[in-house]
Amino acid sequence: MDALIERMRRNCNLGETWEIEFDDAPGITGLVPAEQTGLPEGTPVNAFVGSVISVKVMEINRKEGIVACSRKEVVNISLSKLLAAINVGQEISSIVKFVSDRNVYLDIGGGVIIRLPA
Repeated sequence: MDALIERMRRNCNLGETWEIEFDDAPGITGLVPAEQTGLPEGTPVNAFVGSVISVKVMEINRKEGIVACSRKEVVNISLSKLLAAINVGQEISSIVKFVSDRNVYLDIGGGVIIRLPA
C-alpha cells in the first residue's frame, strides 16, 4: 500500500516515527517506527519526509484511527527480488535520495536504500 510521509515525530514509546497518509484512506493516520523504515541504521529518517513509500499494514486501531505499518518487510521483499536478478559486473540505475556530510543514500530499486560513504 502506498503512502506519503507527512512528518517525522518523536513518540515516547516508539522513538522517531513517520506519520503517513494514505491516498485511498483520507483521515486515517499510519505510523512507521524508525526500526520499521527499512533504512540502513543511522539514516536520518526526517530526510525522507515528503516521500511516497510502500508499506505493509501490521495492525489497525480503529478506535484511535491509527494504522501501524512497516516498510521494512516491503524493502526486504524488494531486496530479495533484486539480488536474484542481478549479476556481478552488472550496472544498475539508482536515484540519489539524500546527501549528508558523511554519506550518500541511493535508492537502487523497489525502495531499497543503500548508504555510501561520501
